[in-house]
Amino acid sequence: MDVVSGAVALEGALDSPAPAPDRSLRGRHWRAWLSWVVLGGVGTYVDKIHEVAGVVAYPNAGWVGERWFVSPVYVGAGIGMFALYTLVVGHHRGRQGAFGGRPLRPIDFFSALGFWMAAYQVSALLGAPEVTTTAWPYALAGGLLAWAVTPLWRARRSPLPLYAALVMVLGTGFEWLATSRGGFSYPVCPSRACLGATVPLVWLPLLYVHAALFVHRMLGGTRAVRRALVSAAERATRAPTPPPGTLSRPPSGSSASPSRPGR
Repeated sequence: MDVVSGAVALEGALDSPAPAPDRSLRGRHWRAWLSWVVLGGVGTYVDKIHEVAGVVAYPNAGWVGERWFVSPVYVGAGIGMFALYTLVVGHHRGRQGAFGGRPLRPIDFFSALGFWMAAYQVSALLGAPEVTTTAWPYALAGGLLAWAVTPLWRARRSPLPLYAALVMVLGTGFEWLATSRGGFSYPVCPSRACLGATVPLVWLPLLYVHAALFVHRMLGGTRAVRRALVSAAERATRAPTPPPGTLSRPPSGSSASPSRPGR
């Protein structure tokens, strides 16, 4: 009777719908909002990668992003992307981590940071003015797109692709508006990489897609690196399977071989 009751309970648990994600802004702890303020401030100095490479320039000293030691634009972007993720994708209803999503292990944090910094560094190299008249900006766009396809395809039944699209449109649109009004500039424009705009439309929207994936990873949305390492460790510790037939074949000259009848 207990086995039948347990089976019925398990079947009911499997059939019951998963709890809806938490999309309440008030439900996020104040430490999470503070963490995204700090990340936005750090983004001010991450942008120096593009500035040193000549991808972006700030000739206008009156631009709001140049008035303080941290840019209010990047701080606002950090808070805004976190709030948008909360409203569109939502969070699990368990314990919150430092950034407002699932608690992160060090490997999750550093892999998310590493992926984002790699995308930013590659865009600085292949989006620089020295190569803007070549095919490298298009290769950059293709690489960023190919890199983003796998996590977005795995999450195709979730709101993550919608969130990435919103970040792409809003981020690129803001920069297009700011550069067209003289806030800052992309020295690579005008060129083929800009498609007639004041921002490099060939690859900049795809960089914003990776910014959205960075937010997703920082909120515990994917732990692909940890899963890959665990899977590799399991394969390494798994006992090797002997070739077929080796177990049933007795060793030569052993006592297991049938004895010949005596004469």
